[in-house]
Amino acid sequence: MKKLIICGTGAQSELAYIYFSKDSDYEVVAFTVEQAYLRETHLLGLPVFPFEEIEKYISPEEADMYIAIGPIKLCSVMEHFCIAAKGKGYTLASYCPTVVKNYFEPSYGENCFIDHVAQFHPLVKIGNGVTIMNSEIAHHSEIGDFSFLTCAMLGGRVIVEDHVFIGMKTVIKEGVRIGKGSIIGMGCVITKDVEPYSVYSVSGTKAREGVDSRDIELFRKQ
Repeated sequence: MKKLIICGTGAQSELAYIYFSKDSDYEVVAFTVEQAYLRETHLLGLPVFPFEEIEKYISPEEADMYIAIGPIKLCSVMEHFCIAAKGKGYTLASYCPTVVKNYFEPSYGENCFIDHVAQFHPLVKIGNGVTIMNSEIAHHSEIGDFSFLTCAMLGGRVIVEDHVFIGMKTVIKEGVRIGKGSIIGMGCVITKDVEPYSVYSVSGTKAREGVDSRDIELFRKQ
């Protein structure tokens, strides 16, 4: 069984630990976090090591790594740590549950996380660093790098560009393109293309004028 280090100590990290431990070929052996955020030496019974020198404790030859960080700054924080971990020589793991693999497993890149209730039609493509929670993705759709979808429903041939956040209960019509860096808030119904860095809210499902998604902090860093 392969060994795995999880980067992060927040809620996303605990979820990753449970999923990887229950249904994967990995054994989680440690957590890692930046020294400035290292407030505990153990989490879930496993050691927590400083990211800056993680390779001194567990080398890239001994274990792969999964960066378990939520959509902070449109997943740019996750992207930063993915680059840093690869720079240290680690292979980035992805998680896809057996229940999805047994039906229509999408193609996906490194450091992706798909939960056990996500549903996919055939011919779905997913980039790197993508998180998909409890969502339904129809045929020929493509999800760009470092995007985060939770409880969303996408029609066929939807294109989601890089660094997009799609909130709970959002519905996106088939053939629509969601521009890079956009935030689609909870409960929106999207029927036409979305410009890059747009912010949509449920109030009338329209873009918020004068608001740039890069100025919004979705979640605090954990």
